[in-house]
Amino acid sequence: MPALKLRPDFQSTALSGTVIELKNSSRSGAVQRDPAGFFGITYPSVDLLKCLESIAPGQERSVVLMGGRGQGKSHMMAAVYHALTSPSSTKAWLDAWAPRLQMPHLAGIKVRPGLRVIAETLSNQAYPTLWDLLFQEHANGQFFRGKFEASSVPVPSKALLIDMFTEQATGLLLDEFQTWFDGLSETRPKPLRTRAFNFIQTLSEIAAEYPDKLLLIVSVRDGQTDAYQQLHRINPRVVGALHPVLTAADFRIDLPGSAVGSLLDAVASPLHRTLREKAQKNLESVLETVPNAAAQVPHAAEIISALWLRSFNTERHAGASLSDLQLDITRDKPLDDNLFGVEIKAIRESSFNIHEQVANWLVFKNDENPDARLMANARNDRLFPAGEDHAYLARFIHAMLAADEASPYRVVVLRRFWQKDPWVSVPPEDHPDKWCERIPVVVVPEGATDEAATLGRWLRDNLTSSRNTVRFLLPPKDSPSIYQNPELILAARAAKLAMDWQASEPEYRKLRVKYDKLLEEQLKGYFHRFAVLDRWHHADPSKCVFQFAGHGKQGAQIPRAMQEATRDTLFLPDEFEALVLDFAQRSESVGKLLDELKEPRSGGNECIAWLGERDVVDRVEILCAKGKIAINLRGIQLVQALPGDSEMAVAQRIKGKIGSGNHLYSTTIQKLSPGGHVGGGVVPTGGTSSVTPPVTPPAPAPVGPSGGGTAPNPFTTGTGTAGTTTFNETPKSTHLTSPRNSALNLTGTLETWGANKAAVTLRNITLRLDDMNGAQLAETLKKLPPGSYSLDLDKEIPE
Repeated sequence: MPALKLRPDFQSTALSGTVIELKNSSRSGAVQRDPAGFFGITYPSVDLLKCLESIAPGQERSVVLMGGRGQGKSHMMAAVYHALTSPSSTKAWLDAWAPRLQMPHLAGIKVRPGLRVIAETLSNQAYPTLWDLLFQEHANGQFFRGKFEASSVPVPSKALLIDMFTEQATGLLLDEFQTWFDGLSETRPKPLRTRAFNFIQTLSEIAAEYPDKLLLIVSVRDGQTDAYQQLHRINPRVVGALHPVLTAADFRIDLPGSAVGSLLDAVASPLHRTLREKAQKNLESVLETVPNAAAQVPHAAEIISALWLRSFNTERHAGASLSDLQLDITRDKPLDDNLFGVEIKAIRESSFNIHEQVANWLVFKNDENPDARLMANARNDRLFPAGEDHAYLARFIHAMLAADEASPYRVVVLRRFWQKDPWVSVPPEDHPDKWCERIPVVVVPEGATDEAATLGRWLRDNLTSSRNTVRFLLPPKDSPSIYQNPELILAARAAKLAMDWQASEPEYRKLRVKYDKLLEEQLKGYFHRFAVLDRWHHADPSKCVFQFAGHGKQGAQIPRAMQEATRDTLFLPDEFEALVLDFAQRSESVGKLLDELKEPRSGGNECIAWLGERDVVDRVEILCAKGKIAINLRGIQLVQALPGDSEMAVAQRIKGKIGSGNHLYSTTIQKLSPGGHVGGGVVPTGGTSSVTPPVTPPAPAPVGPSGGGTAPNPFTTGTGTAGTTTFNETPKSTHLTSPRNSALNLTGTLETWGANKAAVTLRNITLRLDDMNGAQLAETLKKLPPGSYSLDLDKEIPE
C-alpha cells in the first residue's frame, strides 16, 4: 500500500465540492484545468488504465463508461482528454506512479497523438444535436456544415462524416450522454430522439470501421437505454460497474479478448471442444438473419452465451430452461415475458444447433437440428440473390393448378414484375407464342384497387393477339403480392432448400414434404375468383369491362371449374349463333371464325367468351345438326340437314369431320341449299352421303363451250344405292367448282373428281389466282403444257 496523504484542499476548514464536471461555462471544468494540476489529483485506477489502453496507438477502441452518479465517469473522461491533448503531462504522471505502485509497465503506456479532441457535457444542453457540436468544434466544421445543409437530409450522412474525420482525425468525448438522450422530445415535426438514435449509430459504425479516424468515448448510467444498444453493437470496451451479479450470460462468446472460452475448451470433453465455435456461428446467423437485429434481438449474444455455457453439463440436464435463460440476462430490472418470448423465438428460428430436449428446455449440440438449420438458412436473404425463392413459389403454384401436359389449359404464373416485364422470368414454354389452342389461365400475383383498368392495360401492353382467350385467376382484391408475403416466401425458401439438400442428406426429404404442404395450406382458397374480358377499349384500358366470377374449387380442379362457369354463366350463345350465321352468309372458314373469336370485339360490343377451339367446333357442328347451317368439308363433302333428317343423324354424319389445324381453314360454313346443292356443288367420294338423293335424277342438259345449258346437280345420282353419290353415267359435260384452297388440296380435289387422268378432256378451265408477284406468275407460266392461253390481270401502280 503506497504512503498516502490528504491533498491541501482537503486540509482546510471548508471543504470544496468533490463532484467533477467535465466542462462548464465558468471554465472550471475538469478538461478546462491545467493538465499537470488535474493529474496531480488523479489515481491510476484499474478502470482508468483500461481507458488508456483502449486509446493506445494501434489499439484504438471505443469506450463506454458505465456507472451511477458519483462513480467517477466524468473524472476518467477528463483524464482521457488530457492524455490525448497533453502527452507530456500524461507521461510524467505515469512515470511518477510506476515506482509508487511497483507497476513498471505504467511507464510504457503510450497515448495516440494528433487527434482533434472534442469534449462536451451533454447535460448542459448547449447543443440541440450532436452534429451541431461536431460542426462547431471541428477544424473545418463550417465547410461540412454547409455541405450537410445543402443536402436537405435530416441527419448528416455517413459518407460526409467519414470525409470530415479523414480531413482531421477526431476524438469525441460525450459525458452524460444518457441524460441528454432521455430528455430529447419525439414529435412528428421534430423527431429529435429518432434522429439522435440514427446519428449515434452512424458514429459508432465509423468508430468501429475507421478507428484511425474517429475515437468515440461515451458515458452512460446503465445498459438499458436505446442509445446504449447502438453503441453496444460495435463491441466497445465497457468500463465501470456494468453488472453486480455474475451469470452465465457474462461469459460472452462474442468478445475476442475473453479468456473464458479457451479455459473451458481446455477442460471440456472432446464432444464439446467445437461447441463454442458452433455457438459463435449460430450467433452470426441470428444477427444476419433477423431484420433490425439490434432492436429485435438485443440480448442475442447474452442468451446464446448463457445457453452455450450451460450446455457443457455432461449430465442428463445439459442446457437450460427458458426461465433460466431469462434470469441469466435479467439485470437491474426484470424483462417483460412477452418480449423475451419473442426474442427467444427469433433466436431459435435463426439458429441450427439449438435443440429442444423437452418442452421449454434448450441445449446446444454439435449435431445440427435439420429443421432449425433449414429455417435459419431460409431467413437469410443473401442465399436467394437471383429470386430462386420466387421461382420456386411460382413453380409450386403452377404444379398445384396444372393437372398434366394433356390438359386443355395453359397455366401461366406471372412473376413479381408482372405488369412491366411479365415474360422475363416466366419459362419459355409458358410464353404466349407457345399457348397454341390451349386456354391460357393467367395467375395474377397481387390484387389491385381498379382491377378492370389494371387487367385491360396488361392485355394491351403485353399481348399482341388472342386477347379474348385469357382468363385471369385472381387473389383477393387489394391484396399484396405473393412475392412480398413473408409467410409464403419463408415456406417456399424452406421447401426449395430441402429439395436442394435431399439428394445428399435424405433427412430433408420429409422436410420438403412438410413445407410443400405448408405452402399448399397457405395457398388454399387464395386464388378464389377469376376474370374474363367483356368489353374492350384499346385506346383507354380504364374503360375496359371484365366479368368477375368465383369458381369454388381447389388446386387442379380450378381451371375446369373456370371453364364450366364461363360456359354456363358468361358465354353468349345467341351472339355466337348470330356470328356463325353471318359467317355462313359469307361462306367463311371455321378457322377464320376461331381467329375472330380469339380477339375482342370492336366498337365497345360485348365479347363472346372464348371456350376453346374444341368447344367452338362442337358448337358449329351442333348448329349444322339443328339445320341452321351447312358445312363444306374441304370441297370433298357437304353436310347439312335435309327434310326428314333427325338432328342425331346429322350429328353422326358431321361428328369429328371438321378436323383441326389447316383443315379448319379449308372447311367453310355455308348457307343451307335446297336439295343439298351449294353454289355449283362439290362431289363427295364413296361412303355415306350427307344428302339423300332423289328417286328420279333430273335429265342432264348439254353444256357447251359457250356455257349454255344447265349443269346437273353433282350431289344427285343416276344409278347406285341410296346413301352414295356418283357421276351420272352418260353426262355430256359436268361443271365442277371447288372453293378457294391450297394447291395441294386442289390436286386432291381433282383426283376426287376423277379429272386427273390423261384420257379425261377438260374444257373452260378457270384457275383463279388472287394475289401473286410477277416472278411467281412467270414461274407458273413456264410450267404450263403447250397450248394457247389468255391472260388478264390488275397491275398495281406504286405511288
